[in-house]
Amino acid sequence: MASASDDLPIIPHEDIADVDCCGCLIVRVRGGEADILCNECAAVIRRVPVGDVEAAMLERRRTQFVASRIVEPLPPFRDSRPSRHLYAPSVARGS
Repeated sequence: MASASDDLPIIPHEDIADVDCCGCLIVRVRGGEADILCNECAAVIRRVPVGDVEAAMLERRRTQFVASRIVEPLPPFRDSRPSRHLYAPSVARGS
């Protein structure tokens, strides 16, 4: 049987915090609240009401996506045409 957390995005811990951790965020429900925490180092990232878990995780995913696009610059544009200075006409020599 699939749990509700199976539909949540997989978010690496190191993508949302400045940490060297190989874990991913998971959800642990305790009563009416849920902890969003790392499955590797157990750091609690956020505590939310159970009804807000999906929205909180999707917001983290959206923030991660936007941040990764800001941090990773586009590769430099390279023109594939040959440079014109390579084909400059030679200077006529005097005899």
